[in-house]
Amino acid sequence: MNLGKLLDKKVTKGVDRRIIETLQYWFEVRRFKIKWSGYFSEFFSVLIGVQQGGVLSPSLFNLYADDLNLRLSQTGLGCFIGGVCFNNLSYADDLVILVPTVAALNHLLSICDEFASTNDIVFNTAKTLCIAFIPRGTPLKHIPMAWLSGVSLPFVGSMVAPTLIDELHFKALSRSLGCRANLLIRKFGGCDPSVRCFLFRAYCTPLYGLSFVQSLSVM
Repeated sequence: MNLGKLLDKKVTKGVDRRIIETLQYWFEVRRFKIKWSGYFSEFFSVLIGVQQGGVLSPSLFNLYADDLNLRLSQTGLGCFIGGVCFNNLSYADDLVILVPTVAALNHLLSICDEFASTNDIVFNTAKTLCIAFIPRGTPLKHIPMAWLSGVSLPFVGSMVAPTLIDELHFKALSRSLGCRANLLIRKFGGCDPSVRCFLFRAYCTPLYGLSFVQSLSVM
């Protein structure tokens, strides 16, 4: 996030000049240091982005990205609740887009790309995921890819049958677990028994405490 552009946005939105000058002074004089393995770096200044965990940081970023939220809402693409188009939820640097089709999603993502290029923002595609909600009785067909910053976004979620039972999802997990188990057997089948016991205690035993596994055992 470009702090200079943030201050310009505050001017255009009519924020009191004294508040803008106070923020500008704070951005210029604040200093940071990094702690690593018990050692501290020298103090340094940061003129890009907002402070992680800062009290003002969410409000500052909301103001910075307000133009993006407005542009997304003006497209008229999204879910309608009470006749009102509802296509994005955002807080600080977290953004959720709600649309009826992948084509509409790609259109809104292109707006995000354009906003990012003109406002010095980089979207983290590694942490961006898509979820498809299929109405009951609608067959699950091929879902087109969604794209952000030239990167295809993966679809995640559970496969739920028309009867609202997630048996399909657990069958897929079982097949995936079987493939990985066979891979481990081929890799470590010739290991010394003591080595296999050590690996089991280190990496498999902690799984027995997971609430997910406990819920499966109850089912």
